[in-house]
Order: sequence, then C-alpha cells, then structure tokens
Amino acid sequence: MIRNRSIKKLNAYSKLEEDLRKSILQGTLSCSKPISTEAELAKNYNISRSSTRIALQRLVNEGMLRKVHGRGTFIVPPEERSPELVKLLKILVIMPGKPDNIYDHKFIAGVADYAYTHQCDFEVRYGDLSLSQLQSQYKNLKYDGIIWERPNANLNAIIEGLRDDGIPQVTISRQILGVPSIAFDYNAGIKEVVKFFHGIGHSEIIFFDLDNPAPIFKSRQDVFVNELRKIGLAEPERYIYKAKFKSLTNGQIKNMFDEHPDMSALVFSAALSDEMVRFFESTAMKIPEALSVLMFCENNKFTTSNKHPYSILVEPRHLIGVKAAESIKLQKSGGKINDEQMLISGELVIRKSCSAPARLLETARA
Repeated sequence: MIRNRSIKKLNAYSKLEEDLRKSILQGTLSCSKPISTEAELAKNYNISRSSTRIALQRLVNEGMLRKVHGRGTFIVPPEERSPELVKLLKILVIMPGKPDNIYDHKFIAGVADYAYTHQCDFEVRYGDLSLSQLQSQYKNLKYDGIIWERPNANLNAIIEGLRDDGIPQVTISRQILGVPSIAFDYNAGIKEVVKFFHGIGHSEIIFFDLDNPAPIFKSRQDVFVNELRKIGLAEPERYIYKAKFKSLTNGQIKNMFDEHPDMSALVFSAALSDEMVRFFESTAMKIPEALSVLMFCENNKFTTSNKHPYSILVEPRHLIGVKAAESIKLQKSGGKINDEQMLISGELVIRKSCSAPARLLETARA
C-alpha cells in the first residue's frame, strides 16, 4: 500500500512539474511576474499543497525557478541560469542501423553510463526519421538533444534543420557545419601503427581499408601514404587496398600478395577481418612468421576481451559515448559550441600476431 501511495504522489506533482518546465523552456511565461501561487496551482491541478511544493522545489533545484520572500516564485531568465544546475531529462541516440555488434554496444554503453550517473534517460532509435517530428518532440520536452552515430549523408538536411532551431546535437565520425562532432583520432592511430611496424624492422607495410566515401576514410588513407613516404617507401599509394563491406574475396586478397611478394606487415579494417582471417586459415599462413598483422578496431569476434592472437588498434567507443553525452549537457547549459572536431586517441594492443620480420629474426638466430 505504501508503494502505491508513493506512485500516486509522484504522479500528482509530475504533471505540474512537466507543464511548468515546458512553459519555462518555451518562454511562454514572463520572467518579470511571479507565477501562480501554490494554492492556485494546487487547485488548478487538483493536487495537494505538499505535492505542488515538491514540483516547484524540483524546478528551483534545477535553477529554473527562484523563490523571492514576500513576492512569490519567479522564472529565472535563461542568461542567469547556472549551467551546473541544468538537468538532462532524456538523450536521444540515433544509429545508422540496429545495434548488433561490439562497436555499437560499447558506444551505447558509454552513453548509458553517463545517463545513469547523471540520473537521466536515453533512447536509441534507428529507421525512418522526420524533421518535423523531431522538432515537435523537442518542443514537447521528449528529449534534450540528439547524438547522431555516423549519420548518413541523407540525414544532413534534418541535422541542419535542427541546428537552425538551436536544438543540441553532436555527430560521431561525421562533420556538419555548426554541429559539434567527436571522432576517434584515426590519423594519430595510423601514424602510431606505421611507427610501430617500422620500428621493429618492417618496411613493406600494406593497409587494406574499407571502401567508404566518408571523408574520414580518405583522410586516414592519405595519412598512411604520407607515413610510408616518410620512411622512404617508393610509390606509397600502391600500398593501399580497399574493399566494400562484406564483399572482400579471396581473389582480391591473393592479388594483394601477388603484387607485393615482399610484404611483411598488414593492417586491415575490422570490417574486413572475417574475410582476412579465413584467407589466412585456408592458406595455412604462418602468423607472425610469414606476416605480421594488425586490425584497425574491434569486431564481435576479435575484441580485447576475447582469446585470440591478433593485435588491435582499439577505438575508445565507450569514451566517445560519454563525451557525446557531455556535449549535449554542455549545449543544454548554454555552453559555447566548438566547430572543431574533438578527436579521441585509441590504444595499440600488441599480441602474438606481430613480431619483427623473418629476415631480422633469422639474422638474430645466426
């Protein structure tokens, strides 16, 4: 019975709290005049004075209302609200597809951890989206901001429309003018990988990447070419190979080996890892004796937690999720929007799949 009474009491003040918050955020109430009295609000909502007092105090705690002795309760103007007191109610996460891999799950876990710590909700969506629907839902306090995980180009118009309305947003691994963006520092990761392989004696290093039109892929491929040029490799462009997701064939992989018989190190995108590993197994290739290999990021099978021999450049997906949620809070608090993309470094995890090239090992044994 006590539990039922608690729920009834919560419902009693939550409607008043929601309506007042909506009116405050939409600017429909004057900041120069006191709002209705506790007695008036209690009567209008058919609730007790104690329930009314709870609703008002919660908004005072969020810095939206201010009680002035002898005068009443006033709305705090937006420019005077303390950013520290701003509370997020709900973060919307929009994914490019149904989350079904560790890459997505770690990211969502980061957002979830932030939401849990800061006592707010979050919702993951994917599928058809409408600008008008998102605008309406924001206006009606259904969410406080949107985290766009690798949004496709066809969503740019929606993101730009929400941006023009001043709705807090952040994009992951994609950039749109006027919208904060967060990404893994692929370029720094590529530099670290080339430096590592070159440092243990490799000179013939190949990068087999995902064939994707997003600028972030071209950027990391350009960095790889430049790093090979720095270590004195002639025609470094020849050491980049690309394949569409789930379309890599044994013939393409064999062609790479035929064109580079002296190759001793291979870096490949995690999106291509299943095909690569199957090729290694079908040809009984000895790793790292015949070839040192390193995956660019994780997939469901090859993670830092699973038992396998492959080295990985780990993308900090959990941290990116946390930082994205922090960006929504900052924008909601009136913080300055920075157009420069926030880049987050990863971690190079070296396992048994990497070693000095065979020629060096043979020299060492001699």
